[in-house]
Amino acid sequence: KDSKFLSLSVIDQEIFFEHIDDEIKKGKRSHRLDDGLVIFTEVKKTGKTTILHVSSSMDIYNQTCLDISLTLRVNEEINDLGTSKGNTFLSMQQTKSNNKIEASSLLGVNSFLLHEAYHSKKQSDLWLQFSLCVDGTHPLLGNLQLPPFPDLCRMAKKSKPPKIIGITCKSRDGSDGESITISATCRVTMIDDYPLFELFLRPRLILRNDTFVNMNANTPMSHTFSRSCANGDQGSYTHTLSPFGVIECYNSGESVAFSFKCADVPIGGNKTGWNRHGW
Repeated sequence: KDSKFLSLSVIDQEIFFEHIDDEIKKGKRSHRLDDGLVIFTEVKKTGKTTILHVSSSMDIYNQTCLDISLTLRVNEEINDLGTSKGNTFLSMQQTKSNNKIEASSLLGVNSFLLHEAYHSKKQSDLWLQFSLCVDGTHPLLGNLQLPPFPDLCRMAKKSKPPKIIGITCKSRDGSDGESITISATCRVTMIDDYPLFELFLRPRLILRNDTFVNMNANTPMSHTFSRSCANGDQGSYTHTLSPFGVIECYNSGESVAFSFKCADVPIGGNKTGWNRHGW
């Protein structure tokens, strides 16, 4: 019988799995190394393939169609984390039987940075900084302050629903004008006595066409994205939605404005117009 033993080497230290198939039912596990560094592992089965995931204690999932560059600011030190690519409308490929956004781009925060920030003698001030370049020229910046390590532990021990907050990204000089808002869902869970922080970045609003006909959606809001969008009259934007197609909306205002009509030409009867009251 084939051996199922696996050894994982991390900075000259070994993590042993006596039987890799037995790890599948255990879910995610934490491993504390000799220097106090903590990493997480999870074994999954996909078809006939066994996959070992190795991650840090902070994961960021980009479930938007936007490319988002991230940095971690520890006190006054800026650390580049990289760019989390948008799904290029993969998140919009939904079916009637699947209401969830499955596609996402995962970016893990460096374990060494987190260990130094959270376990140094001097309490650190931690911020996640987001940079988006929607128009291709001027970046929009947003910030999210991360809780201290003791607060993370307290959050993980409480069985509360994940917290949802809005991250508004503005121009670098902070002036009023163009801005977009991303919905961030923060989930903190305790894995073997160590907190795991997961941040899910999502559109502020998703509109989905649950009819079996093509629909047109018209809006004056610029930060709306779909597979098919055209500039309309008087600064409006017209989206064409196939059945179960969606629009991702990142408007920063307190309300949204849309009007709708059927895009298909009926076999009998007249064409439909925009809903009477518009937006």
